[in-house]
Amino acid sequence: MTSINSLNSLMQLQAIKNITGNGETSIFNKDTEDNLFSDLLNEIIQSAENGTQKIGEGTSLLLSKLNQTVPIQLNDRLKTPITGKSDSEFHSIDSIIQKASDAFGLPAKLIHAVIKQESNYNPEAKSAAGAAGLMQLMPSTAKALGVSNIHDPEENIFAGTKYLKQMMNKYSGNVDLALAAYNAGPGNVDRYGDIPPFKETQKYVEKVKSFFLS
Repeated sequence: MTSINSLNSLMQLQAIKNITGNGETSIFNKDTEDNLFSDLLNEIIQSAENGTQKIGEGTSLLLSKLNQTVPIQLNDRLKTPITGKSDSEFHSIDSIIQKASDAFGLPAKLIHAVIKQESNYNPEAKSAAGAAGLMQLMPSTAKALGVSNIHDPEENIFAGTKYLKQMMNKYSGNVDLALAAYNAGPGNVDRYGDIPPFKETQKYVEKVKSFFLS
């Protein structure tokens, strides 16, 4: 029975070993693969030869070691955002967004929605018109808001959130008009008294709201 359990463990290790992603052939270091397989196989052979029960202790130790290493590697892969950012980078941005949300009284999810649409969480993003950073601030707007480094995530998010809050106040909490003003400028919103009849702006408002309300 102990040999069968160890054989099952070996098969489980093989199954985990074969998990692939992003074109990689294995989640294990080559030395780790060889050592784990070698240890398990040796235990099975020794158990068969000696008829002892000590194999269970060795197998438990190996599986304990496996549980300490493999899930971490798997979780790191699964948690990595599709934007290509590392887990720590993503959570750093998330933390800044929460701070900006608390500072200016806007829902964190709304800030996330704007960033998702504007830059897809890329601090180095830059549009053809010159808007830059996570919240795609125009240089003149960034300067007026006191930004010294437009690509710095914290400066960009705080400035963008402050500007969005100004638009929300200007249009009495109307999210549609505030988002339209963020995209096309308050002058155009005032001119038409509504979301400007620009396809880009209309689609922008719809997409941001879909992220926000999802």
